[in-house]
Amino acid sequence: MIKGEGEISDRAVFDYFSRRYPGRGGLVARFFRAGEDARLTAMAGMLPDCAGKRIIDVGCGDGLFLSEIIRGRPSLIRIEDVVAENVSAAERNLHGKADRVEAVARDFFTSEEEGKYDVAISIGLTDYVADWDNFIDKLDGLLVGGGVMIVDFSKTGTLRIRLRKVWLGLNKVNVYAASKENLNILFRARYDNFEIAELEYNWMVKAVKDGA
Repeated sequence: MIKGEGEISDRAVFDYFSRRYPGRGGLVARFFRAGEDARLTAMAGMLPDCAGKRIIDVGCGDGLFLSEIIRGRPSLIRIEDVVAENVSAAERNLHGKADRVEAVARDFFTSEEEGKYDVAISIGLTDYVADWDNFIDKLDGLLVGGGVMIVDFSKTGTLRIRLRKVWLGLNKVNVYAASKENLNILFRARYDNFEIAELEYNWMVKAVKDGA
């Protein structure tokens, strides 16, 4: 059963994705999901064996990313998204993949969860977050010492990101993208152990929290 918690801090993002989320069919969906196979492969290579681990997926969407790459059976998967319909889809796709699945419809920035998870995942969410310092610190706060963060960022300079900015700008949604230099500064200030994989449209980052 889905729980609802907290307020939505960015109403424009919520309104767009609750009304017009492209799903997995049609031209708009194919455009929005360009490069998804490469992201899935990169994420699978970074995800540790999940047997007995506690995992949180922030901005889970329909949950297919996580459902397709899990190795081992986690003790807990917590899925979060601001759109309840997305969380329902993710809960269905992740059914039976863990000992327990928690499904929560709420804004990640209202979270008070701290130090509970072995793995924190966020795919596709940084596109809509202006303050990456706060976002990464918040995501880091979910992890136990030695926990793994996997997060992606859209790449600057691609035609895809330019077109997405125009399309979403018409719907009053801001979109953000990163250079490798941006990400090196962001993660080097926080982690001794991190890696950045370059894909066609995205960067995929894995960082390990100190204190194992």
